[in-house]
Amino acid sequence: DKGSLVKTQGTVMAIHKKGYLLADATGTIYVYTNSEPEVAVGNNIVLSGSTDNYKGTVQITATTVEENDNATAAPTYPTPVDLTGLEAFNAFTVNADKVDVTYAKLSGVMQTSGYFLKKDGASNDIQLSNIYESYTDLAGAEFTVTGYIYGFHSTDKYYQVIPVSVEVKPYLKAETPDAIAAAVTSASIAVKSNVDWAVTCSESWITDYTKSGKNDGVISMTCEANTGDTRTATFTI
Repeated sequence: DKGSLVKTQGTVMAIHKKGYLLADATGTIYVYTNSEPEVAVGNNIVLSGSTDNYKGTVQITATTVEENDNATAAPTYPTPVDLTGLEAFNAFTVNADKVDVTYAKLSGVMQTSGYFLKKDGASNDIQLSNIYESYTDLAGAEFTVTGYIYGFHSTDKYYQVIPVSVEVKPYLKAETPDAIAAAVTSASIAVKSNVDWAVTCSESWITDYTKSGKNDGVISMTCEANTGDTRTATFTI
């Protein structure tokens, strides 16, 4: 019940900037710290605190870690509930008043906001909440996240997820530079990617350019100064 004083033990399964998930054979519960946790994934701990319920998330707050073996071995995760298809995702429901923490696999297209998958009728997509990693560079990329659904925003109807692993499909994006002045003889194109890439350009007035790269990088080019009409070079990446 909310406001109960409790003591429990378990293994830290996933962590973010303001809390973590603690599990044993009986289940999984969210521990809210409101600051960077002093535990790490794989630690086996004994914990005391008081219970609360925030937006359907049953959690332990005002916590004290009484014992910690500081183990760092990766925990044994359960088989994830497969919610990678929209049909399976939309069929999945939670008790908004008391969310059961669910280890699941989901897929979507990342947005710069960190949201990536919208439930039918929801105002917002799923949120990867309070995480350490930044997924800004993945905007527009397809990916699969395996992690814990631990919260549900009952007003906007989106889930909150702490990721354990993120698998990104191959992606390649290039940021085309603005037009350059006639007298300028160099320019660059920023590349965002998670694969090897090669570059070709057939314009004779492009005197040199980066021919290949891997992951994020830059295509640098040099060219002859322009003394005539506006010209355009096409780079194939």
